[in-house]
Amino acid sequence: MRVDVPVRVQSFASMSPSQEHPAAGPTPLHIDRAAGPEIDLTTIGYSVTFGGSKDAVGTVLLGSPAGLEALAAFLRKIGLASSEIETARRVLSEQATTSFQI
Repeated sequence: MRVDVPVRVQSFASMSPSQEHPAAGPTPLHIDRAAGPEIDLTTIGYSVTFGGSKDAVGTVLLGSPAGLEALAAFLRKIGLASSEIETARRVLSEQATTSFQI
């Protein structure tokens, strides 16, 4: 069993001054962890993947931090907003949570 928290990360397409292309759509950032009553949130490993908006095909593993503090530091390092980090931390700290989308 796992917890999946898709966080929307805006990615921007390159734009030249002579061409006006809209920015690429949001791409999901997934944060997964094992679930269960014996989970120690200070040491549990998290899987942070990017991509795969419809399914897991095309996802890229960005990192595997261990513990909520390491996860928060990793998410700050890759540029997530502090409000999204706090929401993910809150949801992932709930033992019964199996799915959440920001």
